[in-house]
Formats: sequence, structure tokens, C-alpha cells
Amino acid sequence: LPTSESWVFSTVLFLFILMVVSYIRSSNWLYESVRTFLQVKERSSIFSKTTINDFQSRFFLIVFSIAVFSLYLYYLMYNPQHGFEFLKFLSFFGITALFFGLKYLLIDLVGYVFVDKSTLKVARESYFNILTYLGVTIYPILIFQLYFPQSLNSVSSHIALILCTLASILLTIKLFQIFFHKILASFYIMLYLCTLEILPIFFLLGGLRMIV
Repeated sequence: LPTSESWVFSTVLFLFILMVVSYIRSSNWLYESVRTFLQVKERSSIFSKTTINDFQSRFFLIVFSIAVFSLYLYYLMYNPQHGFEFLKFLSFFGITALFFGLKYLLIDLVGYVFVDKSTLKVARESYFNILTYLGVTIYPILIFQLYFPQSLNSVSSHIALILCTLASILLTIKLFQIFFHKILASFYIMLYLCTLEILPIFFLLGGLRMIV
């Protein structure tokens, strides 16, 4: 079981330290991103010291979120007869990181073709901010499901599903806020959601099932 594996506890502890270090390095951008979420706001120059710290903090939290998603998905999909293996978790992490890396490149590619640079920057930051919010909120649910009675797992699983749904709603709201200038724009936004948000999720889950 996951609770009997020492690497699981070490990984959860490492993720906690990574989250704390990210927060200590620069919590300003996190507060600011939550406060101004419903605003379309450009940040200052990336060459300032504060923004460099923000970038490092943001990067650590994205790594933290990807690791949380990977461990949580592995926990939900693993077969107890095959054990809970560290190498399989690394495979989950690698595929999930590759998935979000490709999403980053696709966002840049689509943005380069269809929108201006400043709008693309706002959209990209909003996307990964929402990813970070979701990772931070899923983390305590992951700990709960790992170390509390399994009879309560269904409750925490439903809460995680609600959080993922809320994150999807926030992403949709932000996309409409950034790109909705004409009625025709709604068509392009829905096309984006289907091709770059919904369909890739099925490919990701399919790849993870192959590992299991």
C-alpha cells in the first residue's frame, strides 16, 4: 500500500518543503495573481529582481503541482496487486511534465499566430496560475487520501473532482475575458478548449493507463 512505502512519505515531505520554499522566495506574485485574477493586467519587466524571484517561485510551484497531479493520479489508478512503485511514479511525473511542456509550446504557437505578444503573456500566466492554484488545493486532499481511512476516500475524491471542475470554469472565464471581443471569438475559444484542453486530457490519461 502507498502508506507502507517510505518513498511516498519522503515525496510528500519534499513537496511540502518545495511549496514552502516557493512561498518564502516570493509570495507577492501569488497574492497579486489572486487579487487581480478577474483583471487583464500586464506585469512589470522580467529583468527586475522582484520578477526574477517571482519567476523562480512560479517555476517551483509548477513543478510542485505537476508532482502532486502525478502522485494523485497514480494513487487513483494503481493496482494494489502490483504495488506502489517509485519508478512508476517517475513515469507518471515524466509524462505529466511532458504534457504540460507541450501545452506551453502549443499556447505559444497558437498565440504567436492569432494574438499579440502582451495578450499571449497574460493568457499564459493565467493558465499556469490556475494550474498552481489547483495543485496547492489538491495537495492536502492527496495527503488525506494517503494517510486517512479509505472509507473516507470517496468524499475527498468528490472534493478533488469539484476543484478540477472549478479550475476548468476559471480557465474558461479567463479565456473569454482575455479574448472575447466579438461574437465570432466565442467560436475560436470553444475550438481552443476542445483541441488544446479537453482532447489532450484523454491522451494523457491513456498514456498513464498504459503505464499502470
